[in-house]
Amino acid sequence: MHNETNSSKICAMTSRRTLLASLIPFPLFAADFWQVKKPADWSDKEIKKLLTNSPWSQDQTVELVGKTKTSTNKKSSSNSNARNGGAPTRSTTAEPKTSIVRITCASAKPVKIAIARKNYGADAGSKPEVIAALERVDPYYLITVDGIPSHASSKGPRGIVQLVQSTSVLKCAGKSPRLPNKVEIMQGEIGTLALITFTKENPFTEDDKEVEFQLELGSKLVTKKFKLKDMVFDGKLEM
Repeated sequence: MHNETNSSKICAMTSRRTLLASLIPFPLFAADFWQVKKPADWSDKEIKKLLTNSPWSQDQTVELVGKTKTSTNKKSSSNSNARNGGAPTRSTTAEPKTSIVRITCASAKPVKIAIARKNYGADAGSKPEVIAALERVDPYYLITVDGIPSHASSKGPRGIVQLVQSTSVLKCAGKSPRLPNKVEIMQGEIGTLALITFTKENPFTEDDKEVEFQLELGSKLVTKKFKLKDMVFDGKLEM
């Protein structure tokens, strides 16, 4: 009888614990480090995460058309040889190439902080140039695209600028698409880096929910969807 009573109590306690557990939201996610840690305390790993895999930045693996390859067919048919005066035929094909492309909202304050930390270390916040950059209110949104292949345009750097200028766009439901104000290129960490500015007139707000950046690289449409509710830093939307 005593054992039965203990068993009943244990079952009742287990049932209560199960009920309480079912009332607790699951899973419980820890806050992102940029929400709970001071920038001076960010680790190198965390800085890399913010600059490559965060609401503000993302590395993407894309398959782009690579450089053209010319091959010679010495065993062409007799009819083909006859048409070419007996010479071997040549064919040109474009080889697919897998590339890493990094799209970043570089005008966002946490991105500026992470870049400063990467360049200056933990005492970045004491550097006058960093302080000035963080206090400056940019009159534009700056999107950077790193990893653009050098052969993206046959016209060289000027052609890449023209390509990015003519195919980049920021889209947001309920608002007109935004075309680039200005495009500059330089050498980036991965490859050619494009700096693309867009107007801040009629700025985006959290109510807009999502902003999508698009860029055409050859036949590929490279995109990045920015989830605005996840881009809040120090209580403010940072884009």
